Order: sequence, then C-alpha cells, then structure tokens
Amino acid sequence: MSNVGAVGVQAQNNVIVTNDGKKYEKAGFAKSAGAILAANAVGGLVNVGVQKVGTVPFQSAIKNLTDADKLVYKNAVDDAFLKSGLESKGVYILDATEQNKDSILKIIKNNQTALQKKLSQKNKVFANYMENMSKNITQIMLEGKNAAFMPADNAIVFNKENFSIASFHEMGHAINKNMSKFGKVLQKMRGLSVALSVLALGTALLKRKKVEGEEPNGIFDKATTFIKNNCGKIAFLGMLPVLLEEGLASANGVKLAKGILSPEHLKKLKVFNVKAWFSYAAAAVGMGLATYAASHIRDKIAGPKEIQKS
Repeated sequence: MSNVGAVGVQAQNNVIVTNDGKKYEKAGFAKSAGAILAANAVGGLVNVGVQKVGTVPFQSAIKNLTDADKLVYKNAVDDAFLKSGLESKGVYILDATEQNKDSILKIIKNNQTALQKKLSQKNKVFANYMENMSKNITQIMLEGKNAAFMPADNAIVFNKENFSIASFHEMGHAINKNMSKFGKVLQKMRGLSVALSVLALGTALLKRKKVEGEEPNGIFDKATTFIKNNCGKIAFLGMLPVLLEEGLASANGVKLAKGILSPEHLKKLKVFNVKAWFSYAAAAVGMGLATYAASHIRDKIAGPKEIQKS
C-alpha cells in the first residue's frame, strides 16, 4: 500500500492524487497530441512575428545605404583586413559574386553542423531541405543582403560591391575565433546555447505543468519540472552567448575601422551594427516568448482537470 503523505503525490491509471487529497484527471493521448501541435503552431507564429519586427531596422539600414556609402566601405575593406592580421591566421575573403557561386555553396555546406551532415546522409528529405537552404543563403549573399564568417574554412564571404559595410563585423567574428580566447569560447558555446533553448521548448511542449499540491518525483521529474516552470526564461538565456559573441564581433570590427573610415562613416557603421545586433536580440526574445506561449497553450488545452467530489 502506497503512502501518499510520503511521496507527496500518487498517480493511478489516469488520475493524479495530490498531497492535499484532491484528484485530477489527466488529458488523454489524442487531446495531449492535439495540444502539442496547437502549442507548437502558436509558438512558431510568435517567434516568426517577433523576429520579423526585429529585422525591420536592419532591413531599413540596408536599403538606406547609398552608392557613395557602399563605395567608401568597399575601398576600406582591404586596409581593414591588412590591419587585422587575419591573413596570417589563414583567414581569407571571398567576394560573393556569380563567378564564386559554386565555391560559396561548397563552403556553406562544409560549415553545416555535424548533426546536419549526418541527418542529410541518412534522410533524403532532410538532405533536400539543407540543399535548398544552402542555395537560398548563397543567393542572398550574391544579392548583397547578408554576409558571413565561415569558421570551418576561415572564410569571410560578402558581396564587395554592395555589402562591404558588413565585412567589418565578419572580420570581428574571425578575430573572435583566431585571436580572442573569450571570443572563441563564446563561438563554441553557440551550439550548446541553441540546444538549451531547443530543450526548453521541447520540455514546454511535451511536459504538462504540475497541478497545485503535486510535487515532482525523482531527479528527472524535478529537473524537467524546473525547466517547464522557467521555460521562457531558459530559452531566452540560452541565446545570451550568441548575443555576446555578436556584440563582441561588432566591437572588434569597429576597432578595425577606426583610423580607416571617416568619423561620419564610422558612425554609420556603428548604427548599422546596432541595428543588425537588434535582429539577434529579437531572435532571443522571440525564442523566449514563443516557448512561454507554447507552454501556456499546451497546458490550457490539455491540463489536468480537477475531479469534483460527488
């Protein structure tokens, strides 16, 4: 015979009995599955919505670049790269042009995570998805709307003609990897930080909230209950290393630009970097809000219902 007072809560069949004697009926499989799907959809909408708002300043900054501005930053790239000393570390610049399209695509694929590469080898659908995504990223770079530092190849990729303003920030990422112990640590933490945010979201979707008077049972239940109760905060905090590394990359880029750019264009670079960083901040906030919303919706639809005494 179980001692309810000792364990705090006892679940028999589909009923939860709390330590104060109240009984709750758990949601069935179909209802729980539907709740998870609905919660995931709502969370996705929240995340996309917040991120779209967050990228507005950055997209506006790109559109507001004049041809004269683009030329100034283009002419400053080589001097900044020479000043950085990155070439001695094996870093190189690849201009995102049609002539280099195949090379860029190859580099993007090479910089996929080990998990992405493994899944692509085992799953044709996922492989096609990654192929299309890589091609889309390449095209965006060719259009001068994005740039990247590819750490696996030590390559800085951007369109020199239209998007050289982003090169300073990408050189900053290269400095983080090759010349900064703290920056390198932050870069290595990116994968783990994203995994933490995904863990928070997964727990928010799959685990129900404890009813009042129900205590966790065992280490795993205690750990996942803590994550569930703080899922939004954890999802946001998981993105902090990304925000810090992005900010450090921008700071490094500005240091390179000092003495090379005029005060006017240095100021424009700083504003551009802040707007770009804001898009990452929006992604972190979006992840946190999406996770919280998903958890709330899941429990609203499929939370345990108290069984009233007859």
